[in-house]
Order: sequence, then C-alpha cells, then structure tokens
Amino acid sequence: DMEAAWYESTSYFLSMHPSSEPLDLIRLPREAPRGTDDTQMVSAPQAALPPTVTRDGVFGTHVASFGQEMMLLVPQLDLHLIVYFWGTRGNVWNANTTLMGQSAIPLREYSLQRHPTKWAVHSTTSGEKVSDVRLTYSVSTTPGPIENLVMTDVKETKIALKWLAPANDHGSPVIGYRISLTTGDDADLDWRVLCDCTKMANPVYVLTNLEGNSRYKVNVQAVNKVGPGDEYIENLATSSVRPSPPSKPWIDEVRDGCLCVAWNPPTSDGGAAISAYKVRMKKSLGVTRFTIPLFGRNEADSKWVDMGTVGAAMNEQTVARPATYTAWVGPLEQLTCEYRFQIVAINRVGMSDGSPLGDAHYVA
Repeated sequence: DMEAAWYESTSYFLSMHPSSEPLDLIRLPREAPRGTDDTQMVSAPQAALPPTVTRDGVFGTHVASFGQEMMLLVPQLDLHLIVYFWGTRGNVWNANTTLMGQSAIPLREYSLQRHPTKWAVHSTTSGEKVSDVRLTYSVSTTPGPIENLVMTDVKETKIALKWLAPANDHGSPVIGYRISLTTGDDADLDWRVLCDCTKMANPVYVLTNLEGNSRYKVNVQAVNKVGPGDEYIENLATSSVRPSPPSKPWIDEVRDGCLCVAWNPPTSDGGAAISAYKVRMKKSLGVTRFTIPLFGRNEADSKWVDMGTVGAAMNEQTVARPATYTAWVGPLEQLTCEYRFQIVAINRVGMSDGSPLGDAHYVA
C-alpha cells in the first residue's frame, strides 16, 4: 500500500539486474537503488541521473523519462534482465521501501533490441500490471575470430601480418586488436602480449625483434568495448639465415706432395640447404713448427688463397653419422712453409663465418 498520509511522501525507483542475481541479495534502495557486496554482486551499481517527469492531464499517468545511456558489464550473458520497480513511502522519521513489481526482459532475443520496446511491470504479489517500462537496449559481447591471417612480408627479424576483421563484432564495433606471441610449439605455453590493443582498427601488424630461422605462434584477437574476442592462432617462421660455421678441418691424408683436407657440415644450415663449401688455405712461407711468433713470424708474410668450392650433397647430415667432405690440395711448396685450412659453408642467403683454423701442416 503506497497511499501516503498528509505528512508522508512517496517516491519510486527502477533497478535493473541480471537474472542470475538473486532478489534477496539486492539491498533495498534509499535515495537510489543500491548494489550488494562486491563478493556477491553480479552487476555493478550505477546510479542514473534524475529523470524528467511529465503528467498526462491533471489526473493522468505520470511518465518518468531517463535520457541516459547506461552500461552493465557481466562475466556471462544471462537469459534475462530483470527490471525491479520499487516504491518508498516515508516521513521525517523513517521510510519503508517496497518492491512494487518486476518485468523480465530477454537478453537473447536480438529482434527486440536496438529499438524502443514497451514492457509491462506486474506486481510480485497480485500479478496485476502496475506500470510500463519503455526502453531501448542492446546486448554486446566480445567479437568473433579474425579471418584469413597471412604473412605479407617475411624477413630474418620481422614478419608483416595482414588479416580480415571478424565477420561478427557481436554488437560492438572493433576498436583494435590484441597481439600475443610465443616461441613454443605448444599453444599452452606462456604467451607474451605484444600489444593489448592496437591504436587503430586497421587489420595489420608487424612483428619485430625476432630471430632468424625460428618458428613462432601468433594469436590475434579483435577487441571491442567489452574486451578481446575469440582467439586466432597461426604458426609463423622467420626467413632463413646464413649457415653456422663448419667443423674445424683436419688433414686426413698426405700423398704425392698433396694434402687431403676433411671437415664435417655445420650444426645448422640456417634454414636453407647448403649448396657448396669454400676451401681457404693460409700459407706462411719460411715458417716451421719451431718458429717463435714473436721473433721470426710475421702475419704479413702469410697469404690466404681460395682453393675453390666443393658441392654439397643432399641430405648431407643424419643423426647417426654426419657427412664428411674432403678436398685434395696441392702440389705443396718445396720450400719451408706452414699450411692451415679454413672452410666456409654457402647457402642461398650467403656465406657462413669461417670455421676454426685447422691444425698446421709443415713442409720442411
């Protein structure tokens, strides 16, 4: 009974809550609808601005108009939004608040959204209609997945990406994209967030500071005002690099004034098959195994000579037994001389650093 005596006043409130929020957890409003404790509250309290109240004639119906847009963030989408209609009767000493009625507004009927709709508010005790609520509402969730992610440019240390925006933004425009990266093959490994939300909604991004000849996983998520959307995970790989240096060469055989130089392939081909090996010889005339570098050896007396290339075999390296390459070099000098050899691997990207210098071979 909201009939007020001459010394009393009445006021009315509306509060809106997800259907998953129990009525007995909603605190009765005093000046405005109040929320429950943070640990119990599903919806966050947000007070509306005072409405504009009009009346249809002297004895007509009062109409309260709220021109304010309000937003409610919930962890999951409920079936209904419950509109509670409260009445407060009070005087200077006390006040009593009563739930006058309620109305359930479906949240998953998208045909009812984004245009004004009238809903009847019925008494929670008698079931009689006590009021009408007219409102425009919409439900927004996080966006769907992006589409057709491709690599538009691949370098040793960076990859340029391009994709299509989600087919469905789920009620809220895409404002940017969230980019995450991991170096593991397992998608459950730790992801490193490179950008929480790009400054613009252009569906492009350049990954930088990468390592050459390496594999990555990238996760691109469209972001709207609700948050990041569905994941889109893609495997990536940076471009090939130069091979690592071959093994230290050794003299495998000496025969008829010639040397057979041998070596093993490098531990990494850089992601591109090795096509050939270059043999380099360092020749130091007048140097013997007894020469003391400080007094009798001058690096300027040494001469580097390219001895040619040796073609690489396909599938040259296996786990059980790496390939061994050889190259015959000669004829050797008749004078006193020191020989050392170095090997360089070549792939389509370029040449490796030189291998460690082989042990010296002397001719006396």
